[in-house]
Amino acid sequence: MSIADILSSQPLCTQIAQFLLENEHALDTTRGIAAWWVRSDEIAVQAALDQLIACGVIALYPFTSGMLYGLTRDQEIRAWLRMWFGAKTQPGGLRPVSPNIPLLPDYS
Repeated sequence: MSIADILSSQPLCTQIAQFLLENEHALDTTRGIAAWWVRSDEIAVQAALDQLIACGVIALYPFTSGMLYGLTRDQEIRAWLRMWFGAKTQPGGLRPVSPNIPLLPDYS
């Protein structure tokens, strides 16, 4: 599934990706993301993280107590996400643009 497909069809994935664009240096565990970033069920958050990892939006970063999740370091994907969310941050946060507008190559 492509990044655009996931962001268009999975609201929790969209919420996590948007949080990371607004907080590009944020890293946390599944539990922390569920409790603090998106206030959602930990099992649902893990499923969303798995999808975002599979398409390259999120990367795992080793930490002494385990693995942390954070935004990919891939600058092309970061740029694509900024364009997807209309990334000139506006008051009230980032806003998605129309999913029908082709932006950059489809990352599968």
